[in-house]
Amino acid sequence: MKKKFVLTLALVLMVAASLMAAPVELKGSFKAGYKFTFENPIKIAGAFNDGSNQVVIDALSVSTDFWKVSISDAGSFFKDTTGNITLYLDKALAEEGVDMGDVSLSVVLGNKSTMDALSVYSDPDGTYDLAAGKLQMTGALSTGVTIGHAKLGSAYIAFDPLNASRNLLASVKVTPVDGISATFGWAKKTAASVDGAINGSVKVDVAALADLDMALTASAIALYDLDDKNVELLAAANTEIEGIGLWAEYTNLTKKNGLGVGASYDVNDKLSVSGSFRATDLAAIKTTYSVSASASYGLFGGATYDLGLGYAYDTTAAKGLFSMTPTVKVTF
Repeated sequence: MKKKFVLTLALVLMVAASLMAAPVELKGSFKAGYKFTFENPIKIAGAFNDGSNQVVIDALSVSTDFWKVSISDAGSFFKDTTGNITLYLDKALAEEGVDMGDVSLSVVLGNKSTMDALSVYSDPDGTYDLAAGKLQMTGALSTGVTIGHAKLGSAYIAFDPLNASRNLLASVKVTPVDGISATFGWAKKTAASVDGAINGSVKVDVAALADLDMALTASAIALYDLDDKNVELLAAANTEIEGIGLWAEYTNLTKKNGLGVGASYDVNDKLSVSGSFRATDLAAIKTTYSVSASASYGLFGGATYDLGLGYAYDTTAAKGLFSMTPTVKVTF
């Protein structure tokens, strides 16, 4: 009886030790606020793209050294909540004594419907993040495999084995020389194209290649729809001069030329300010422009308070309208 108790205690201690060796870490963020548009009467709407306050997509995660679970939905979590788990197989194998050297291997699976191709585009104003120029495979229970090499680059394949059309996405990333990186991707089918699409992106660290004293990068991404033969193009330049971050972005979306410029400055470790101007169609700049400015202040135990001011042409009101967007974001 005593021996059995000792063995049981030893087993409990071993399990406890393994849990301590691989601590679980919870990360995420929540951002909430409202957008006030000053018209008669004042309009109040959600401050986010889908018109509602929400947990930031894929920002809520639980992870260890060997896996990561990401949640994509907001509010209450149910059995159909969208999310996925990423398994870092190279780290798990290393723990078992199999050293893969410079090679990394990970698998992601779950009920996340879309899978994105690799990209090196800088996306200074979040245009690419809103799916412009982005190559995405549609699906329901998608799985992705990434294999990489520390010096050569990485390859990514995503597929949905349960989809009737067997949707597939393949993407590679290479770094031919220090300071230059590029990606290329192909998808069998996307939400907008039955025949699929291809895309490519490139990023050049001009400062590193030219041995400049200031930061300067240039990047671009293009998406070609194999169905309607349409091209989406984004190109951007980013720099920092005397602590002031500057960016400029050219876009060609739905055959319309657009331009955006912006600047940001960290006043101190808590206060930052920024401003931008954008026109989505230079040929109709009077009805497609927007001007924005914001100030963010970190306060009260990790919460960041932001006040955004904007002026943009409203197609419904047929005139320019001023807006104010106060938000608070908590990151943990």
